[in-house]
Order: sequence, then C-alpha cells, then structure tokens
Amino acid sequence: MYAIYKEVYLDKIYKTYENILIISAIPPNLNNMIRNIRLEKVSVHKPSFNCGYAFKSFLNSNKYMTIEELPNLISYLKQYNYEIDYEENKLLSIHMKSNFILSFRPKN
Repeated sequence: MYAIYKEVYLDKIYKTYENILIISAIPPNLNNMIRNIRLEKVSVHKPSFNCGYAFKSFLNSNKYMTIEELPNLISYLKQYNYEIDYEENKLLSIHMKSNFILSFRPKN
C-alpha cells in the first residue's frame, strides 16, 4: 500500500508556498513521475517528513504536483491499474496525520 500526503513547500524560485503531494514510497511503474525531495521547515509549518518523494506536476515537470492536481493523479493511478479503496481511506483519514490524503495499491 502506498500513501499520499500533502506538505507545505516553499518554492524558492517563485517565492510562493504550495501544498504539494508526496508519497510514502515509489511504486515500480510510477518512478518516472516522482523525484526525491528535501523538506524544510517553512515559516510555522514543520514538515512531517525531512525528506521524501514528491510527484512531478502534470502541468510543468520542473515543479512539484500541487493538491489542485489530485483529480488528475487519481485518474492517472486508475489508468495504471491501481485501486483506491474509499472506505478504507475514510478509516485511515480518521487515524492518520492530518496531512494524509489517500492510499492506493496495485490491483490484484
């Protein structure tokens, strides 16, 4: 199972804060759309992780995927044979950190 979280990220080039999507581990056939990222404390926002894996944006591969691209990501995951159990995600969201978005797994 893979989990997607949102983290506040400071884009130092554009000097803007963005809520980007990060993932717990790299799924084998999605490695071309994920890159390593170092997360730093941003203002009052302390990241849940020091480093991790962020999705590349569908709109600009030089940027990280933002929360606004989540519907596109869900469609992409379904296209690549991953399943999202919405009932399971409801349960997880109650007990996980507040930045948890969803989990998914390969279809059997």
